[in-house]
Amino acid sequence: MRNDAENKQSHRWTRIFNNILGVMGHGRVENIGGNFTPDYQYCIDGINGWIEFKVYKLGVRRRVGKIKWSQGQRDWMKERIGCPSVFLIVEIGDYDFIFDIDSMFTFEGNSYEYLVNNHDLKIRREVYPSKDELLKIGNKLKGVR
Repeated sequence: MRNDAENKQSHRWTRIFNNILGVMGHGRVENIGGNFTPDYQYCIDGINGWIEFKVYKLGVRRRVGKIKWSQGQRDWMKERIGCPSVFLIVEIGDYDFIFDIDSMFTFEGNSYEYLVNNHDLKIRREVYPSKDELLKIGNKLKGVR
């Protein structure tokens, strides 16, 4: 079941998808499909993709604690390793970080500052993405590496 923060995140990304070139459809699917169904689906230029949304609170020292996947989530992600259009979008602090499925397991435990300084695709939540950022997001979600 989604919490309020994940609902806000889903609504924010609906607005973003509405402005990405080539989007042919997108929407929330989690509650339709049952357990271990991704939160969101999309189609960009004929490429279908799926997104899992997560929200993590920063601790007192602005660190991200260990992310704990359920065994079902772990199995679902492992079955899709290498799929270029399955993503995890994680809200931490001021940003939404976009991770492809190959990197979902590798960012666990990194500090917020490390992610801000080293992650290649992050979107500041309080600022709407520019046209260049929307193009970059669209390309990433199409599996362009």
